[in-house]
Amino acid sequence: MKKILSILMLATVMAACSHEEQPQLPEESSAPKTYTMTIEATKGSDTRALGLVDNKLYAAWKKGEKVKVLVLMGATTQTPYFMEIGVLTAQGDGLKTVLKGTVNMTPQEVAAISPNICFLFPFSVNSTFDIEYPFNYTGQIGTLASIAEHFDYSFAFDSPNNYKLVGDEIVINDEAVSDPTSYQISSHNTQAIVRFNLMNQNGDPIYATSLTVHDSATNGIIRRCDYLTKTEYGDIEIVPGNPSSEIWAAIWKQSSPSSITLTATDVDNNTYTFTQDNVVWYSGQYYTVNVKMKQRHQVIINPSEHGTVTVSPSEYYYMGDKNVTLTIHPDDLYVLDELILTFNNSDIPATSMVSNNTVVLPDMPDGDVYVTATFKESTN
Repeated sequence: MKKILSILMLATVMAACSHEEQPQLPEESSAPKTYTMTIEATKGSDTRALGLVDNKLYAAWKKGEKVKVLVLMGATTQTPYFMEIGVLTAQGDGLKTVLKGTVNMTPQEVAAISPNICFLFPFSVNSTFDIEYPFNYTGQIGTLASIAEHFDYSFAFDSPNNYKLVGDEIVINDEAVSDPTSYQISSHNTQAIVRFNLMNQNGDPIYATSLTVHDSATNGIIRRCDYLTKTEYGDIEIVPGNPSSEIWAAIWKQSSPSSITLTATDVDNNTYTFTQDNVVWYSGQYYTVNVKMKQRHQVIINPSEHGTVTVSPSEYYYMGDKNVTLTIHPDDLYVLDELILTFNNSDIPATSMVSNNTVVLPDMPDGDVYVTATFKESTN
């Protein structure tokens, strides 16, 4: 099941043919008119399917899938940029199907619309549709089935010469197409489909309650857009309904290589991260990524009186990190009395490690470290 955005540019033909083949409607008539539309659709050669067989994805239409019909309003300042005019329905299952339904426009709209009609496949009647952002990758839940229903967008371009209006029906133009009976539109994906297999450094699965995908490039991952004029970039957060070590994502990423950081939270609220440089996920492709993530730990400073402790370069660290530095800041007329590090419920005296109110910690452990400092009045 694919979502296909097909830019077919039909309205000019509809307007032209309606003038040639139908009586001119009176100027004052403004009642909406219903046009029947029938078109055959197939999957593009680069389309990856959404049924997994032998580690390959296969796509197919499902009878009854709903297709929204939109028109481009023509003005780049128009909000929203699209107008919804109808719904088509898939008539059968398989790699090809006939899409049939109706569109509703006034005769004036038929004549005035710019030559662009878009088809958004498939539209789930149970999902929220934002006409300002037809491509919307927010709200993913990490399953292949949900991507198939809500996030697997693609598009196709076609010539307006291939269509004509006969009476109240939009049909293939037999004067422009050599074999109208076999003519069909073909789609191309806008996003990659990525399956993340999450595990820790030992290879054990991480059952994530959330996964965030971050691109170091400012204009890297597209969260939502209207395809033409409005684009919102940023992180994609995936929240599965049940904790899972296998997270599926639909990601529309710009083609330039960049650094990608994954951040996962597990059922125990532990945080894991993974960073990979020079990542490119091409639209229309399927990727399986086995991710060995590092658990992120934290230096936690307990509150103290008469002074503070800071940590650099960051309060967060990973097992084996070096050069994590604690800096002690006594208040005026006070000095450090005692410094204690607590790890795995064991206290480690660290006062003797302090030099010039600084402690450089050795290899960091596999767990959070708590820091407790006490201060006393200076004798100087």
